[in-house]
Amino acid sequence: MSTARPFSPRPFSYSWAWKIDWRDSWASRKRLLLTLSTSVFGIAALIAITSFEANVRVAIQDQAKTLFSADFVISSRQPFSAETEALMRTLGGRQTREATISSIVYFPKNGGTRLAQIRALNGIFPYYGRLETVPTDAAQRFQTGPYAIADNTLMLQFDAQVGDAIKIGAFIFQILGTLKKAPGEAAAVSLAGPRLYISARYLDQTKLIQMGSRPRYKVYFKLAPTVDLARFRAQASGAL
Repeated sequence: MSTARPFSPRPFSYSWAWKIDWRDSWASRKRLLLTLSTSVFGIAALIAITSFEANVRVAIQDQAKTLFSADFVISSRQPFSAETEALMRTLGGRQTREATISSIVYFPKNGGTRLAQIRALNGIFPYYGRLETVPTDAAQRFQTGPYAIADNTLMLQFDAQVGDAIKIGAFIFQILGTLKKAPGEAAAVSLAGPRLYISARYLDQTKLIQMGSRPRYKVYFKLAPTVDLARFRAQASGAL
C-alpha cells in the first residue's frame, strides 16, 4: 500500500520573479520610459510656470507701489469730510498728506514767471522709490523750513541756482535743491507742468487755496507687511 507524500511548496524565488517581470516588460519598457519622462517634464514645467507667475505678480506689485509711492492712495478734489477723516484714522498705517495745485511762480532775481505744479507735503514721501534731488539731502530737508525743491526744467529755464528765492502765491521760499526725478513719473511730466515741492505747513501762507482754485488732496498709506492689502482696499473703497 503506497502512501501519498504530503504537498510541500517550493520556496518562492524573488530573483526568479524579477527576471520574469523584467523579460515580460521588454516590449513596454520604451513606452514606460516615455510616459515617465513626459510626467517628469510636465511637472517641471508646471512648477516653472507657477514660479514665474509668482515672480511676475511680486514684480508687478512692487512696480505699482513705486508708481504710487505708497501701498494705498486716497485722493479727492474736495477737502476730506469729517467722516472720511475719521475713517482714515481707523485704517491705521503711516499716512502722508499732499495737496497739489497749479499756480504761477515768480523768480525775483530775473522777473521770470511760469505755471507750475505746487505739491505741499506733510510727512514722509515717498514710501517707495525716492525723490532724486541735487543736493541729495534736499529731499529730506525741504519740509524743515520755508524751502522748495524746484523742477530741473524750471532751474534751467530761468537760470536759477540753489539758494535763490522763488515766490509761490503770496509767500517767498528759498530753493533748497533741484528735482531730477520723482517716483512713478516720466520726464515729460515736468514739461507740461514743472513741479515744486514745499512743506504743507506753509501752504496757507501762500494763499493759493481760495474760492475758484482747484486743488487735489491725497493721502498716502504705508501699511505693515501683515496687512491684507486686498481686504484693506475693499474696506476703504466700501466706506468712502
